[in-house]
Amino acid sequence: MTLQTKSPLEVVTDFRKELSHFENPVIVRTDLTSFFDSVPRERVVDLAISLDLPNEVASMFKVWSNKIVGRPFWVRGKTKDAEVKGLPQGLSISATLAELWGNEIERKMSSTSKIFRFVDDIAFVCSSEEEAKKKLSVLRNVVSELGLQISEKKTHIAPLN
Repeated sequence: MTLQTKSPLEVVTDFRKELSHFENPVIVRTDLTSFFDSVPRERVVDLAISLDLPNEVASMFKVWSNKIVGRPFWVRGKTKDAEVKGLPQGLSISATLAELWGNEIERKMSSTSKIFRFVDDIAFVCSSEEEAKKKLSVLRNVVSELGLQISEKKTHIAPLN
């Protein structure tokens, strides 16, 4: 498996191509709630290790997946240490692992829908509102299986016009 990310422009270009296959498209747009903080770190590290990483890298990942502690940079000592949930934002490895976990959404949805995802923003095109509701339900289940949650406030189903 090769991890390939698309730029926002590539995602939009692919989305526009997909629209050309629909006469009256209905669009579903959604967002994942607290994406980086919600990614189950141990599960995504296990997935990364399964990609046949060199032993040294896999060993570092295993240590990292157990527990990460952080504190404000201006505080000395360990009095303000707190366990970090999910993937710590700002680390390049976190972005890569988040993308790997996001690809799992695409992989699991590929049999029912072509989805367009950039980080935690997801959209897909349907022929009707009924189809959109059904596919959104499937997406909710997939996202839940992966330990994530859809933001209901940021979820919209609407005809393109």
